[in-house]
Amino acid sequence: MKKIILLACILFLSKAIAQPVILNSAHFFTAGYTSPIYTATYNISAGSAGAAQTWNFSTVPFTLLGAVNAADVSTSTYRASYPTANVLYTATTGTNTLYYYFDTTTSGLYEITDAITSPGIGNDFSPKPMQLLQFPFHYQDSVSSTFQKVGGNLNTEWVVYDGYGTLILPYNTFSNVVRVKIVHPTATIYYWYTLNPLTIVLSHNTATNAFSATNPTLTGVEKFDSQNSTLHIYPNPAQNNFTIEVSTNEKQTLQLFDINGKLILQQSIQSNTVIDARGLSNGIYYACIINNNSVATKKLVIVK
Repeated sequence: MKKIILLACILFLSKAIAQPVILNSAHFFTAGYTSPIYTATYNISAGSAGAAQTWNFSTVPFTLLGAVNAADVSTSTYRASYPTANVLYTATTGTNTLYYYFDTTTSGLYEITDAITSPGIGNDFSPKPMQLLQFPFHYQDSVSSTFQKVGGNLNTEWVVYDGYGTLILPYNTFSNVVRVKIVHPTATIYYWYTLNPLTIVLSHNTATNAFSATNPTLTGVEKFDSQNSTLHIYPNPAQNNFTIEVSTNEKQTLQLFDINGKLILQQSIQSNTVIDARGLSNGIYYACIINNNSVATKKLVIVK
């Protein structure tokens, strides 16, 4: 009997240890991170809560929308409006730049803005930021908090770590992910997080059937998975011009971002393309090359 009890305890402890825990914000991306953004509207269940789940969204018809970038919050465009922010992501879709300011503390992750184009417009939660995570966050933990938009009323949300397991998307499979369920007054939204890096790889709004996904494993790669084509930039550092070389004749889109995540240049390229850099200031930039299926990123230095 003692052996059976001991074995049961060992099995219980091993299962408990396997449960992923979000301890803090130590593994957030730093400035220079870039990932593609995929979106879809599709009527499918968010799946079950619980331990060791498999969430299969391989049939969701995602399309490439643009790119998300981690930027330097200290020199960002709207730094003065959000002095408590210490993390900034920008998303570029076409010619639009959207700003996501966050405040990470010892107690949790708080969203100050969500896809704003300028302060005070849209989802600006600066009066009382919206909590996305608590630290540490264990399986089946939950927290209730309040948030408020500029010009809006105080609202209550419920944040629950309701599951962990494997997430299957059309372009990648992520293991050991955490699912967080956030219940808002008008919608329930699910977020799937990887732990290292700590980032959202999928979100699903059950009220609108809207999906948004990223692929952090593509960050900084020098090959497009679908085309097996290599990306080169030279000279680097550059002065008056530089050449983008992609070993495929397929048309690509070049997006050039500064250190703050601001889109500086966007144009189509094909094979070898010379880019005029005379209008660029000295500094570090990130060249993001997008094709139909993936994104590749290279750092570029301009020195004059």
